[in-house]
Amino acid sequence: MDPDLSEYIIGRIANYEGGRMVPQIMKRTGLGNKDAKTLFLYFLHGSFAINKRHHFTKDDEWYHEVKMLNQFINAGYKSFTHNK
Repeated sequence: MDPDLSEYIIGRIANYEGGRMVPQIMKRTGLGNKDAKTLFLYFLHGSFAINKRHHFTKDDEWYHEVKMLNQFINAGYKSFTHNK
């Protein structure tokens, strides 16, 4: 996939989902807007990379990787709640 197209798609998703997701991240972590947006973009780029690597097909390996990444992300969220 053309890198410019990838960035365009990520930008569109960020614009569409950011207004909903960033406040949720702020609430869950206690972070400010700027830091929550950084985490959102990190999640978005990572998720897109996994989907792209699997050619946007949800096979068994994709499900395994997404489950592992969600576990990793949830552990990160927990670290913020312990530091409040």
